[in-house]
Amino acid sequence: MTVDYEFTLFKKALKEKINSNKANKANLSTLFNALKYVSKNKIGVLLTDNEIYNLFTRSDINEDFYYDLIAMRLARGISFAQPYQPYFSTILNTDDGSTIEKVAKQIEYYITYDDFLLNSISFPNSLLYKAVVRQIVENSYNIHWANMNDLLSKFETICNTNTLLDPQIFITDLSRWESPEFDDEFIQSIPNFYYEEALKNDSRLAKDSINSVVSYFDNFTQEKWKKIFEDLQSKDYKLLEIIGYNKWNSFALEALKEDLLSIARTGKIENNAILTRLIENFEEVGKDLVNTFKDIRDEFIKNGNNNVNLFLFFGKWLFKYAFLQEKASDVLRTILKTNLLDNDDCVKILIDSQSVVKNIVDSCSQNESSDFKEGVRDRIENEQIRELATSLRIKKRKEKE
Repeated sequence: MTVDYEFTLFKKALKEKINSNKANKANLSTLFNALKYVSKNKIGVLLTDNEIYNLFTRSDINEDFYYDLIAMRLARGISFAQPYQPYFSTILNTDDGSTIEKVAKQIEYYITYDDFLLNSISFPNSLLYKAVVRQIVENSYNIHWANMNDLLSKFETICNTNTLLDPQIFITDLSRWESPEFDDEFIQSIPNFYYEEALKNDSRLAKDSINSVVSYFDNFTQEKWKKIFEDLQSKDYKLLEIIGYNKWNSFALEALKEDLLSIARTGKIENNAILTRLIENFEEVGKDLVNTFKDIRDEFIKNGNNNVNLFLFFGKWLFKYAFLQEKASDVLRTILKTNLLDNDDCVKILIDSQSVVKNIVDSCSQNESSDFKEGVRDRIENEQIRELATSLRIKKRKEKE
């Protein structure tokens, strides 16, 4: 405690000396070096913009303090006084490797790691700033604490602004610090771009964040799943696809059923390809979809609103899971309508499941199946229909003599 107290007094004395020696560049350089040496955290920009400008214009590349002044200018970012900005234009756009390295080694004394990266978003036109960002990330110059929540929330914007920055190296560098608490709100605030990159990264931070996202979805209620499935373009749904989530629980299955039933009732199908992938994902992990598609079968029977578009989407799964032959006459009347025969893609679905179609037709009485059979017979000149007709043992009408 005594040592810490003495250091506090010493740092206070150094700052007072700095304040009284602002006109003496040589003394300032020595005082700043001493203060940096005894400080665990950043010392901050202790000079005004006017003082930084005056000292900078009296310094050159051979002086160490010259690079401190540039670091102070970068730390001030867009807040630096406008009248003095033009005098730094040349240095702010340098790509000199030596300058970049020397400034990068000093920057942490004047601004925190996270603030420097975040400030780069509003200071995008400086080559030097971008190069220093890359340098401190790639070489882990900063040893102080960083606000991980802010950095991960702005991860994509930081990477887009600093085009020299490799996202993979950035994630690995952030792993120097303890992983943040990934609560639901924080997970939602992180851009999906970060998660895409984290999946390719072996760092502790990357693994912690992906595991947290999996747990986030594991704990979803039926209502939350319903909300996601209603908007397959949402950030959350895209995140599901990014991490390849497939630990579907009963809540997710019920929510999917509700969504599919809504489509069957309204006839509105959006994001067809995405929804197809979702159903296939449930299939791939062995989820039982029989009850889901039986309910959809019954919905079509109840409302009789099946049409070509709905059949193109639901057809193959109805044949696969809905046990259509259980309600053969109703299915033939309300689902397997003859207008399906005028669409080649619908006919292909019927042909792919022709054994089921045959069982349905054979299970119906002559009166119940007559409309469908006549529909096939009337179109039998079509090659696809002819294949279906052969399976159903429906023959071409005899020509009248």
